[in-house]
Amino acid sequence: CKSNLRHVPLAVLQQDFGVRYNPARMSSPEQLEPDSVFFADSQDLFLHGILGPRRMGTCVSMPVLYVAVGRRLGYSLKLVTAKGHLFARWEGAERFNIEGTNEGLTCHDDDHYRTWPYPLSAAEQASGHYLKSLTPEEERALFLSTRGQCLLHNGRLAEAREAFGQAVQLTPHWPEHAWML
Repeated sequence: CKSNLRHVPLAVLQQDFGVRYNPARMSSPEQLEPDSVFFADSQDLFLHGILGPRRMGTCVSMPVLYVAVGRRLGYSLKLVTAKGHLFARWEGAERFNIEGTNEGLTCHDDDHYRTWPYPLSAAEQASGHYLKSLTPEEERALFLSTRGQCLLHNGRLAEAREAFGQAVQLTPHWPEHAWML
């Protein structure tokens, strides 16, 4: 997080275009919002919402927007999963994490995400799934899983099953898929 040039797009999106976290979706790990509420509105989860008139998103959509814009600008950005959270990572000569849900630029090291928003167990840390930069296939699986959750919580079960099935095909080793199998 040393160079001001690296966070200019984030500042432009937040300050000039009004991109922000949806306050209705803010919760803490102690007062967790149920999945049936969090995944109910696709506008909070995908780019069509954050780019729409509300300009609001969540940890599922905000880092995706920042990474997409940054990649178009030639930046080496990746998406990274923590337990129950998504953030961005700069992968250049130096490597640092970018928390996309705060106002402005915040950078936390991996140790922060080992305990926030939910602590990783020793087995989860050893799995190698969390805190690693996602491949394009893993990004697609993440989007499909999110789509499946949104469809599931809106009663569209056949479409949810199809989205989950595609996600599992791309990333059968992901621990999040265990309940789907």
